[in-house]
Amino acid sequence: MKKILLLCMAFMGLMCTVDAQVAKIQRGFNAERQTKVEGVRQFEATKVSPIQISAGDKAARNGQWDDYAMDPKVLTVNNPFYGMYYYDLMSFLSMNQINDVAEQVSYATHYSQDLTARFAGNAIKKISLIVPDGAVYVKVWIKDNLESSTSLWETEADVDLPSDMKLQDGTEVGANYTVDCDYVITGDKDLFVGYTVECSWLTSTNNFFFTYPMTNYGVLVNFAPQGSDYAGWWDFTQYFGAVTIECYTEGNNGLQQLDIAMNYAEPTRGKSGEGVSFPVQFTNMGAYPLSNITLQYELNGETREVSIPVTDENGDESCLTYLEAASFIVQDVAPATPGRYPIVITPKALNAGTDTWEADNKIGNLIISLDTPYARKAVMEQITGTWCGWCPRGHVAMELLKEKYPNDFIGITVHWQDNFQTDTYSDIYNMIGAAPYALFNRFYSGDPFFGESGEGFDAENYVQAINAIPAEAKIGVCSTVSADGASVELGSHTTFSLSDNNGSYSVAYVILEDGISGAQQNYYSGQNMSGQPKELQELASLGSPYRTTFDAIARGIYNCWGIEGSLPNNIANGQTYTHKITVAMPAAISKTANCSVVALLIDNYSGEIVNAAKAKLNEATTGLNTVANGTLATEISAAAGAINVVAAQGTATVYTTDGKLVAKAQVNGAATIAVAKGAYIVRVENGNDVVVKKVVL
Repeated sequence: MKKILLLCMAFMGLMCTVDAQVAKIQRGFNAERQTKVEGVRQFEATKVSPIQISAGDKAARNGQWDDYAMDPKVLTVNNPFYGMYYYDLMSFLSMNQINDVAEQVSYATHYSQDLTARFAGNAIKKISLIVPDGAVYVKVWIKDNLESSTSLWETEADVDLPSDMKLQDGTEVGANYTVDCDYVITGDKDLFVGYTVECSWLTSTNNFFFTYPMTNYGVLVNFAPQGSDYAGWWDFTQYFGAVTIECYTEGNNGLQQLDIAMNYAEPTRGKSGEGVSFPVQFTNMGAYPLSNITLQYELNGETREVSIPVTDENGDESCLTYLEAASFIVQDVAPATPGRYPIVITPKALNAGTDTWEADNKIGNLIISLDTPYARKAVMEQITGTWCGWCPRGHVAMELLKEKYPNDFIGITVHWQDNFQTDTYSDIYNMIGAAPYALFNRFYSGDPFFGESGEGFDAENYVQAINAIPAEAKIGVCSTVSADGASVELGSHTTFSLSDNNGSYSVAYVILEDGISGAQQNYYSGQNMSGQPKELQELASLGSPYRTTFDAIARGIYNCWGIEGSLPNNIANGQTYTHKITVAMPAAISKTANCSVVALLIDNYSGEIVNAAKAKLNEATTGLNTVANGTLATEISAAAGAINVVAAQGTATVYTTDGKLVAKAQVNGAATIAVAKGAYIVRVENGNDVVVKKVVL
């Protein structure tokens, strides 16, 4: 794995530093801006070792960068410098206990609209691919919708091709196949270029060919007959990179010589005047390799420039070739005045030239400067379903995280396409369209157990990373069920350590229920688990389906992206803001005693969950005693077995110090609330004005 050595110098008389060694990650085009492709399911499989046909020459990079330039007229997501690989589809499916294969198998790769726009107006004149040895029929096609029965363009033929793709031992594995084409690229849509193949011995072999780096939806396969449980398109990208297909175009457009796509930059938070850091990732979309990249951004009126020379693991000069992505860490200092500071990062120079494709060379980011950093809770929203045989690992992860991080983790189970589904979460599960999957504070995403690695319980790393990020606010939650049980009042109080006048925050609430019995499908049942993490071993002994108890089921969220107006547009440093809303009690709830409420503080800019709190239904978080005094004229005292509240008008609520509701009374001038000896939190509110005080009898 090559590394990029980074040097960041801030001009205007300022200096900042950049992490000196950050690995270049082999992730393809628009690595973090992936869009969902309708009708495509993620394939869960045993990992394999692809067979290499040609080695490529990326290891021989020696400063002769012209040797690594792409043909700018070729539309492809293949990088020839990674070599060529193949694998037998039949062996791959059999290894995963799938034998239901159609006579004809289709393969495709995805070209996003961001890429096709670079070729707008060009005509595809030839399409080149590699078909399996023994192919007797091939249809080559272009679509803008995989599920459509019609193509934008297609051609088909019976074939008898000589095998010209051979291994070193002479084994024939495939044949090059090129067809003429006349499709004109409009540049305003995604394209799928693929082929359908039938082999003379399909029951024994069906080789497909691919290269790297991995791209979004690079290897799409439709292998099962209609009516099969496996019918439809499957994404094999995580195992095989990108299908070997090249589209040779003619026209005035194509790849630019020097061009990067800014993929993402992560917002960062830190105490005012102290160091902050944030990752930035970009992809080389140009035909020419990059040996030096200079980025720039402006912070608080001062310009920073970041110079990034590309080196290999030995520190020698190297290059970033087509579709290779680079990630690096920028370090800076949070401004002295607490607040939110938006920045825009752009390329200033690529090698000795400039980026000539401006459509995607800007990325926004945010540096948040905090007066008092608050501890941050990690929230996992796990997408699951009782029908999903791989989802038991997500349930295992949830229990492990609850046990290991009892005070720093909140788990939310979002059921999808089963009897526990709530439509109020549809924005989330429809956006993701896969299970098992998880969002961690809507900042990180990945498998609820494996994270990104696929090797062990690495989702825990997300929780640790989120807990390590300071928050600009703390939040508490409370709730009160109506006397008839038909509705529930949800409330929150949020204290900020910065000022903001842009309406940047809102609150959402989630009602959860524990202790629900049900049946869960389990693909681990009866499997040999010797290669699986120890935490999952027990799943093999369970049946499929097996009876289990589901906890933290989301019965309703109000609403997914935060309630508009739940926090004011103008936020003042050190102030506390309250909110409450009354909602209908979700009809699906079986037992309110098993329910709890979670308050989520949402960043409206990034969509992430800044902080969260959880309490049992009809109770409150102990954080109530941190609420600062409001402006409501109130006197609260305790004597002779009672709490006395004096206020013109309002509602007084008494809690134990661990958040349990003790009593509630209306105050019209004065109220006396009888309580036993002990310590209590008294909350008096009138509209948005709240006073909270701790008293001891």
